[in-house]
Amino acid sequence: MTDWLAIWKALFIAGVLAYLAGTAAYGWLPIQRRRLKRKIFARERVAFSSDVNTELHGYHIGPNHWGAVLWTAAFLLLLVLQVERALLVIGCFVYIGALTCHYHRSRPYQKMQGYLLTDQGMYLFPENLGRPLWNKSEQLFAAWDGVSGYKIDGSFLQFAGADGSITAQVEYRAVDYEQVKAALFELGVQRLELTDRLWAAQIDEERFYALEDEVNDLGWDLLDLFHEELQGMNLRPEFGVMRNMPGDRLFEEQARSWLQLNLVDADSSERVAGGSFPLWHSTGSVGYLLGTGGQELVDRLQEWMKMTLRDAQKAREVVVS
Repeated sequence: MTDWLAIWKALFIAGVLAYLAGTAAYGWLPIQRRRLKRKIFARERVAFSSDVNTELHGYHIGPNHWGAVLWTAAFLLLLVLQVERALLVIGCFVYIGALTCHYHRSRPYQKMQGYLLTDQGMYLFPENLGRPLWNKSEQLFAAWDGVSGYKIDGSFLQFAGADGSITAQVEYRAVDYEQVKAALFELGVQRLELTDRLWAAQIDEERFYALEDEVNDLGWDLLDLFHEELQGMNLRPEFGVMRNMPGDRLFEEQARSWLQLNLVDADSSERVAGGSFPLWHSTGSVGYLLGTGGQELVDRLQEWMKMTLRDAQKAREVVVS
């Protein structure tokens, strides 16, 4: 009885040590990452912080548990065979350590990518993908001084260096789309492209229609600012959202929508000038969504309308001459 008690004590100690070793090797990442983030929050102003699960939407690869089953069978075999005490303790250490490592490697945080947008730059904490502590993904930092601007391509937020090449990129959640752009605008990071590329899988049809309605209403409000100029040239605006493909267009080739502004003669209803303002363009798997909002969108719409009015004025001058 005393021998068995001593054996179980030894197994318990071996199991605890194995668990601590496995956790130190594979499970220390969340604690370490939280500690690093706290330090950044303490010394810098953080405009945006996010953690993103980098698994593809609609796809889930389940963990393979056959290794754990085989390790369990091997350890049970050692118990049944009643091997020597030293071999049993070593087997217990290896078994508990292997189970602990397997548990931590398959936890969700292994596929979590974290990033911070601060007044100094962008901090990236890449997903670890089951690597041990001595081979973990290292924290990256891109200072705004060395960043010429950013663009959104697919599900990635990409930062370019002084030579225009991409120096860093992070994945962003679709629900954070507007917040990310607002934070970068606040930090003074320049946009490299006026139109963002979004994966169609990140967005839905209702979001498109809501955006189109919002921009359409804003356009009518801005047209009121040009009422006197239009009246002076005897012009009437025709304005609205145009679509070349009705219904669900997320995965349709060459589907697009745009704002159309036509300035027509108030008496003859003949078109004098016109212009289009792109909202959405799809090539199937990748979509190009208008990536503006707030004051930036107001400025772009206003400038577009001014250009259309100038075209109308030139057309009137040609007719008069």
